[in-house]
Amino acid sequence: MNQAAIRILVVDDEPAIRRALRPPLVELGFQISEASRGEEALQMLRAATFDAVLLDVNMPASAGLRRCGASVHLRRGCPS
Repeated sequence: MNQAAIRILVVDDEPAIRRALRPPLVELGFQISEASRGEEALQMLRAATFDAVLLDVNMPASAGLRRCGASVHLRRGCPS
């Protein structure tokens, strides 16, 4: 698989975590998008296709993250 085409959505409420994850992932050739809230991630998932989503499971607003996970399962046709 061509890593240059792999799109990753990083979802974390801590800017420092998102900043730390970006350089090594970009260096490996991944295309990175970021969201700081679950609701923002949901909007991005509706607007674009991502190959992977890195979620901070300890974020506040965990209900939004649960919906985000459900959205990924539904979009990919994966069993929940």
